[in-house]
Amino acid sequence: MKKNSQINKAEKTHLECRLAFRVTAKEKERIVAKARLCAISQSDYIRRCVVGHKPKLHLTERETAAFISLANARGDIVHIKNALSGKSQDELLRYFRDANFMNYWIMATDKLVRRWYDIEHQLSE
Repeated sequence: MKKNSQINKAEKTHLECRLAFRVTAKEKERIVAKARLCAISQSDYIRRCVVGHKPKLHLTERETAAFISLANARGDIVHIKNALSGKSQDELLRYFRDANFMNYWIMATDKLVRRWYDIEHQLSE
């Protein structure tokens, strides 16, 4: 995060020109709201939109809590999967009591972990 704020400060020192334009009251409300959601100033929000960038929305506290919860769940699944990967087939069958269920569980956890990495990648873009 510090690097981004340092870059933004460096960019701002090079700003030389000022633009002015008129908007309706509703448009101003939308700009203010969207800039606030992105945790940036109105000027930064407008400048980024105009030059073709899409400002990122910051996660709300609730979304952050959900993200952390998902990360913890993914970690638990990975730990369980790793613990099971060192077991013999006989031990795995004792744990699961059904080979079909065991295979289904392993495939499902792989799919969940891969999907989590996709979500994490999308949030970090």
